Amino acid sequence: MRLGLARHFQIPHKKFAWMNGNAFSDWSQWYDVTDVNARDVPKAGSEWDACYSSDLPRAIFTAHWLYQGPIQQSALLREVPYANFLPRNMKFPLFMWQASSRVGWFLDLKRQAENRGQTLKRIEEFLAFLLSRHGSNESILIVSHGFYMQFLEKELVRRGFSGKVPMRPRGGIIYPFEK
Repeated sequence: MRLGLARHFQIPHKKFAWMNGNAFSDWSQWYDVTDVNARDVPKAGSEWDACYSSDLPRAIFTAHWLYQGPIQQSALLREVPYANFLPRNMKFPLFMWQASSRVGWFLDLKRQAENRGQTLKRIEEFLAFLLSRHGSNESILIVSHGFYMQFLEKELVRRGFSGKVPMRPRGGIIYPFEK
């Protein structure tokens, strides 16, 4: 089986914008629904038998850009939600809020909307579904999110696939995995 993992196109935002916790919560909601910046990348072409995408707009847009056939959307491919644990009244740059949210996820802090175990369970559930639906000679394109893809990669390697996703995958680039 051949899989292609792709991250959604980038969303224009200011990583160094200063904000408090309430503004970060607002930014997180905005990030899930805003438009992306498409860029010129090679289309996936007809080499893929099926395409699955996160059901968030930025991933759906990217999937339609890359793949010309029907796209199956799944909440199982969504990005790990942001949640902060820093003092809400203090101001930090956006990238610090983002980083602290990921640290909170790693530490399984209670303020997280989804803990590490829940994320890993979603990945296992998606892969079980995918592998039950598709044969070993099929090629499947998966469009998801950067942080989520890091853990999807680990599970694929654990299941015998070979491939690599960079720490900061570029939007619209397809990273191949094979078994």
